[in-house]
Amino acid sequence: MPQLAGADGSAAQALRFLIFTVCRTNEVLGARSTEIDRPRAIWKIPGERMKMDEDHSVPLSDPALAILGKMRDGSQSELIFPSVGDEPHLRTNTRTRRLPLINAEPSSRSGAPS
Repeated sequence: MPQLAGADGSAAQALRFLIFTVCRTNEVLGARSTEIDRPRAIWKIPGERMKMDEDHSVPLSDPALAILGKMRDGSQSELIFPSVGDEPHLRTNTRTRRLPLINAEPSSRSGAPS
């Protein structure tokens, strides 16, 4: 996967983590290392960061755990996906703004009427 932002690829890793966990963007960008229970492979998101203000537990797949391993280098802040620049964490638009359009041309085989 190409780098999306910064030398460390934080945005690219955040996007992959978002896909593997099926969580909201703001939940992923606000993820903290203290919320991860590695032995149980669970991400415990506190209610104050959830839409419904209730604690939420997200099971972590092996690919999601691998991303967490890549992001842990001993120098990061509490945030798993550190900022590029002066912002506290990656901006929500960082990934989507830089993603290449895939198959932007309408397919003639889609079966939809022209």
